[in-house]
Amino acid sequence: GYPLFRGKDRAMYRTRILFQPIATVAIRMTADPYKAHQFVKELVPEGRYLYDFIVSKQGVCLDLVSPCMPNLAPLKPFKEVLAKEPSSRESTALPAVGATFRFKLRATPSRHLPNTKVRVGIVGEGEQIAWLRRQGARLGFTIAPGQVVADDQGLISFSKSRDDRPIRYVDCHYTGYLTVTDPQAFRTAMADGVGRGKAFGFGMLRLGAA
Repeated sequence: GYPLFRGKDRAMYRTRILFQPIATVAIRMTADPYKAHQFVKELVPEGRYLYDFIVSKQGVCLDLVSPCMPNLAPLKPFKEVLAKEPSSRESTALPAVGATFRFKLRATPSRHLPNTKVRVGIVGEGEQIAWLRRQGARLGFTIAPGQVVADDQGLISFSKSRDDRPIRYVDCHYTGYLTVTDPQAFRTAMADGVGRGKAFGFGMLRLGAA
């Protein structure tokens, strides 16, 4: 497992919902970010949340971080396609300065065009890693040169409906090692995520032992 972090005035919960590999609802969510957003919003109707999907031989796991215990009632229609009972727990762990973790992060690196409010996606591994290094500077962690890989999955595009303009994000999967420099700021990264697009499955730091 890996630690989550508790803010001064709010708890942090981690929930795992494992669907069977053939579950249509899970397959649709992994293919359509807006369907995933709608589903997760039912589980956490208020407050910020972060989520990611982990696909394995066991099934499709919805990994969710939220400031409150999720409402699991929307899962009742899908009871037959759950591989196991959902699990939720509160965690209060806080890392020490210098703690090193192996991490995975799905993020959408972006920047503003000079002298405009237009935001564009960042492409190219070098620039994408530089973006993550800048994020770490304000979110309480550093990444060592040569210890992080940025795997650009390309541009994803989806719409809320057929009549809406498409929403587009650069989809970048980071893996590697990070070191905590500021526990309080790092708690913000764990609670609020990294970068944009959090409602659509971006920004959740997943940590493991180094």
